[in-house]
Amino acid sequence: PYCPFWHHIRSYCERADELKDRILFIKYEDMKR
Repeated sequence: PYCPFWHHIRSYCERADELKDRILFIKYEDMKR
């Protein structure tokens, strides 16, 4: 019944250094402006 959440997080962490120039973190409040 659970999604493979930790597998998804782990795969992100493994590739985070490669993708750090392509990842955009934005908050909902910033999008409303």
